[in-house]
Amino acid sequence: MKWTRPAVTLWIAAMVLAHDHVQAGDGGVAAEAIVRVRADDTLVRQVSAILERGRTSPSAEREVVRDLVALGPHSTRTLLAILSGSVEPVDTDPASMPLGALRGAESSLFDALRRFPPAAVSDELVAASRGAPLSVRLVALKILGETADATGPDAWAAILADVPSEDLARAFVAGPVEDCLTAILARHRSAAERFARGAKALDPRLAPAAARAIAKSAAPRAMDALVALLNAGSQPEVVAAMGELGAACGARPPEWALDRIRRAIGGNDVRLARAAATAISRLGDANACPMLIDGLAAVDGQLATACNAALARLAGGDRARTPDDWRAWYVEETGWYDRHANDLLLQIGERDPASALDAVRELCSHPLYQDRVAAAVAALLSRPEPNVAKAAAVALGELGSRTALPALVDALTHPAASVREATRTALRRLTGKDFPAESAPWKVALGL
Repeated sequence: MKWTRPAVTLWIAAMVLAHDHVQAGDGGVAAEAIVRVRADDTLVRQVSAILERGRTSPSAEREVVRDLVALGPHSTRTLLAILSGSVEPVDTDPASMPLGALRGAESSLFDALRRFPPAAVSDELVAASRGAPLSVRLVALKILGETADATGPDAWAAILADVPSEDLARAFVAGPVEDCLTAILARHRSAAERFARGAKALDPRLAPAAARAIAKSAAPRAMDALVALLNAGSQPEVVAAMGELGAACGARPPEWALDRIRRAIGGNDVRLARAAATAISRLGDANACPMLIDGLAAVDGQLATACNAALARLAGGDRARTPDDWRAWYVEETGWYDRHANDLLLQIGERDPASALDAVRELCSHPLYQDRVAAAVAALLSRPEPNVAKAAAVALGELGSRTALPALVDALTHPAASVREATRTALRRLTGKDFPAESAPWKVALGL
């Protein structure tokens, strides 16, 4: 994976800012506790010589990486020191610091690190990060994100073990911290499951960053990891991440977790209540409507606004109503569903295409229970009649329930081109992503 210019610029900026921050004595990590690698160290000299050969012979890039790999994973700390700019000069012998060859060599160094055994690299990075300043840890996280296996989340937490909370909250730190974990989770399907098993032992200070990273990864077991974090402690960032993940890929937490989020809307923690109101609507939970309606009377204006926006999202359109209006709407919608939904859901399964499509249109005009409706409509995607399957795809795109994403992706194999294209349009509308009308890239993007 080559670095783009913006990525390199941001990484260097973060590293420099962190280094200056530590050298100023602000942050709780001792500036002198740095990776101790001297410029006259044997490995430094070997790396420098290898890279110098690469500069004199640009065609020898493969040989450069091969020779770096031959140094073995025990050279990881040295490569980390070089990449983080923490090699100590030797004042008595300026000629002993042949580091000019290192400029522009990041790509070769990272290529070599990626070829070492992942577990060995992770162990070396964790050991090198103990007591190290933030500048070194940010580079260690960059390396970890590109090299780690499914055990990477453990190393991620260890590298950040004693970083002060105020540093973790800084934007130039939060970005690399989250990007590292996101990359590991997205690359290894079992990493989220492993993270979930150890969530209770995670330092609570790391939970917000972990939750955001998990949501961005959209990994197959990402919701399980977030549920485990929720069980360890209901932080607003964890709840918000659950809503973000549900909106992105249709993942849904178990009922007990939904119930905890619903009850948080009326709790004493205002930040958690705001996050819960937004998340519960993004998860399409119609059962939260009574709590959201009660939340409209909250003293906190932002919470009341969040509850109104959540109700509007569940109702299928932008609107602002009084609590009495919302109560009347909820009674009307639930009453309609109780009276008509079962018959219409059965009608969807009828062989007559016209009758099935009539039922779809009627159900979609009442989107409160969109997830249940979507599950029934999604069954029509496999119908052989192109007009029926196409209409189902269009309806699912308009309905807005992401629980239908797996069925829509499967429908990209429908023999009719018109169905495949309508399905792609629905997927684009639901996810904001854009791929060809083929199932493979969509499965990868949605973690299916």
